[in-house]
Amino acid sequence: MPPGVRLIDGRRMGCKRGGADGSVPEQGGTMERLPKRIPTGRGILCLILCVFFTALTTFQFSYYAAYTNYRVRMAETVQALQAERDAAIAERDAMILAREDTIAGLSERAEALSDRLVALTGAEDGSAEDCLRLLLAASLRRADGIAGSADEEYIDAQVDAYMERYASDFTAVAEKLLFLDYLYRTNYIGTLDTAALDESLAEAYIAAAGDIYGHYYTEEEYEDFRLSMESAVCGIGTVVGSADGGRAIAILHVHSHSPAATAGLQAGDLIRSLDGQTVESLGYAEACARIAGEEGSTVTLGIERAGEPFTRTLLRARVTADVVLTRIYTAGSDRIGYLRITEFTAQTDSQFRKACEEMEAAGVSALIFDLRDNGGGLLSSILHTLDYICPAGTPLISYEYRNPNLARETYYAEDPHTLTVPMYVLQNERTASAAELFCACLGQGGATLIGTTTYGKGTMQTGYTLEDGSYITVSVALYAPGTGENYEGHGVEPDYAAYPSEGYEEVSVWQLPASKDGALQTALSLCGAG
Repeated sequence: MPPGVRLIDGRRMGCKRGGADGSVPEQGGTMERLPKRIPTGRGILCLILCVFFTALTTFQFSYYAAYTNYRVRMAETVQALQAERDAAIAERDAMILAREDTIAGLSERAEALSDRLVALTGAEDGSAEDCLRLLLAASLRRADGIAGSADEEYIDAQVDAYMERYASDFTAVAEKLLFLDYLYRTNYIGTLDTAALDESLAEAYIAAAGDIYGHYYTEEEYEDFRLSMESAVCGIGTVVGSADGGRAIAILHVHSHSPAATAGLQAGDLIRSLDGQTVESLGYAEACARIAGEEGSTVTLGIERAGEPFTRTLLRARVTADVVLTRIYTAGSDRIGYLRITEFTAQTDSQFRKACEEMEAAGVSALIFDLRDNGGGLLSSILHTLDYICPAGTPLISYEYRNPNLARETYYAEDPHTLTVPMYVLQNERTASAAELFCACLGQGGATLIGTTTYGKGTMQTGYTLEDGSYITVSVALYAPGTGENYEGHGVEPDYAAYPSEGYEEVSVWQLPASKDGALQTALSLCGAG
């Protein structure tokens, strides 16, 4: 429809511009003027509401879509977490079942091990603690120095004290050693010497403990040690030393009733060969070892005496060694008895008493006791020897154990016999242990000490036999002579310092000439022999 044309009553009406007022003249009908459409407040409100509800609907649809997507994701997350939880529970249950199986297996093994421990040790329930207690008690019953005087109550008390204080430490050490043993027995490419391991462990323990006087002996070594403490030696029965620069063996002493004595050998003889081989070719140490030999065997010796050679064939035997050597020095009408004690063994007391009786019978006016180079020995031997010398009631030794179950003890002289003549004691830096006790006790009793300061060993050892026959000595107490002080580490000082003559400082007492012996000459001078 063209502009300016409007339908009125179904008819199209034309119009044209009118006058200046804009009116249009009627032509063939009535024509109305149409007013302009001006928005009202209600329309604007409707428009705003339409826009708002449209936006709200759009937001609702968007929010619903986002919420729906969120719920989907949350559901998936929950399902994933539930799946993880179910997997963790299943894994935990599997681990619990496996652990229960392991525990059941270990329990069976523990029961088997317990039964094995019961069979091996006789323990009541086979627990580790019970077995440890049983094994320790068995060792205490077996050990020398404990079993002889210990009753079951004492042994039980010792076991209780150990278990309370040290069992946990022992378990830790035993675990380490057991694992180390396992590693070597299952992986080590070499061959294990179990006997050597046992010996090395014992020796290492003593060394690590710092017990400088403790010692481990194999069964064979202990037998030799035991025989030496009984003054029993196997061989030809001599004390020897090096001579002629190691090319000969000098006989320093011939033991009484020995094969050497029967063959007429004397102190001062030189052994040049044995069984056709020279000492020089064998070496001094090897030659000495071959002379000792086994009981009942023979050895042929090439001897030199005052430049004259001869041979002797000797039958080796077990000999009781002379540990107390005697001599009488004279000066005018004075007779001075000299007794050299080489060590304190099971034979020392009887030999010492016999020597003193001979000296008394000879009418000596003084006694010189030579303890130089004496390294000590048995405590019982030194106590019996001192008991014979000192008046009854004299305190001889007091010592205190580290073990609190063992009280401090003091021993007193009981023998009614007493030596009343003046006494002089020779000592040096190799006088040790029980020999130092001899010097200190006599020094407190009025004897004169001559020589140099002693070694300084004031600890006492006790020996224990182990199950396999080996033997161990342990430092168990510090001791003091009579009413004196312990001399561990500083020794016993002499009343008169005396030394060998110049050039003889390193010569042993066995080979030191009397004229070059400063300590002996000092003693003889003091007691009037000159």
